[in-house]
Amino acid sequence: MQLLLMRHGIAEDLEDSSKCSDEGRVLTDKGRERVHQIALQLKASGLVPSVYLTSPRVRARQTAEIVAATMEWQHPPLVTKTLDLFGSLNDFLEHLKEYPASSVVLATGHEPSMGEWFGELITGAEVAIPMKKGAVAILNWYGPVGEVPVVFHGYLTAWLVRRLPEV
Repeated sequence: MQLLLMRHGIAEDLEDSSKCSDEGRVLTDKGRERVHQIALQLKASGLVPSVYLTSPRVRARQTAEIVAATMEWQHPPLVTKTLDLFGSLNDFLEHLKEYPASSVVLATGHEPSMGEWFGELITGAEVAIPMKKGAVAILNWYGPVGEVPVVFHGYLTAWLVRRLPEV
């Protein structure tokens, strides 16, 4: 299984948001554009998800929807509370076991969970690797999820994508 662990794109600041709560914060224009650029790079690299999972929060859902639209996916991303703020890595790994081993899974969520999970998955210890907004960690399991170590394949940020040749 391949996992594309993605932090949501740049969203409104809570203080500047027209929404009443953190749950309703939306992506900014800059956030939408950068997520689209990252999605184009993923597609050009052959990293096309077959499963789209997202936190229930608006900014994460919008991020997953932009990636799905860029990939020409015809279904809405699946919302799962395991990707909400402070979700459990163990619960998320159990959720992943529901999908075939051949799946490429995009999982869109939030800091600090994404960075904590990324760090723990690649080191085996409780080490957080903070993820930039819109960043994607590319991880593989060459066996059953949770039963074999994950292999780290890359980390993609909007900053890096803007410096790569156009796709």
